Order: sequence, then C-alpha cells, then structure tokens
Amino acid sequence: AFINRTDRNKFFRLLSETAQSKGWLSIWYVYKDKEPIAYEYHLTYKGRDTALLSEYNSDYRNFSPGAFLDHEIIKSLFINGVHEYDMCGVHDEYKKKWTDNVRIYKNLTVFNDSLYSGLLYFIEEKPVRLIKRIRNRMINAGN
Repeated sequence: AFINRTDRNKFFRLLSETAQSKGWLSIWYVYKDKEPIAYEYHLTYKGRDTALLSEYNSDYRNFSPGAFLDHEIIKSLFINGVHEYDMCGVHDEYKKKWTDNVRIYKNLTVFNDSLYSGLLYFIEEKPVRLIKRIRNRMINAGN
C-alpha cells in the first residue's frame, strides 16, 4: 500500500487547490482491477513539467508500474508540447535511462528565532549535514 505521510498532507492540499485552479496540476495513476498501484503528482507551467511526488505499490514491483507510468507521462507531455520534464529528486539509476542531463538544486531551510527552532537548526545544520555529505561522497565514489 502507499505510504501515508501526514506531515506533508496540508502543504500538498493547499498546493493542489492552487495548482488545480490555475490548470497546473496533473495526477497520473496506474490501476490494476480498479486499485491504484502507482501514481505521480506533477505541476506544469509555461511548457515545463515537474514531477514532485511518485509512489508505487511494492507488491507490483516485478511489473514496473512506475516505469510504465513514466513512459506514458513522457509520451503525453511530448504530444502536448511540453519542452522540459524535471523528474526531481536524486539522480536515480532508472532516470539515467531517460537522460544524461542533471540539474543540481540547492536547499534553503528557514528557521524562526524560538528555542525549539534553534534546536532544530543545530540538529539539521550540524550532524545531519555531515552525514549527508559523507553519504554523498560514498555514493559518488562508487560511480
């Protein structure tokens, strides 16, 4: 079954309402016997499509519902004149089948001046950043 991430539900509900009202929102599904087994959540603006979320039911992993969905999405975007498709996230192995072009993004995290936020800042900026740097170096060393 799909993972329920309640911590981001409010954000995506508000984003979805705005994006839908402006015609930017696309949600793509693959069904098996009326059961959704894969989905992708996209925003399209000025000929650029961005895949923000994707998920699939791991019970169907052997059937590659995500790869099938990617193929159908890219075909539809091409037919409809979209000139850029950003798969977002890390440069996963399956994405390399579609392109060699990689766009590097920067993250910006903003904290307010409360004690709790100060603690979160310390946790995020110190050990978590260090762990991520080490992990990325290990991944890059393996390529």
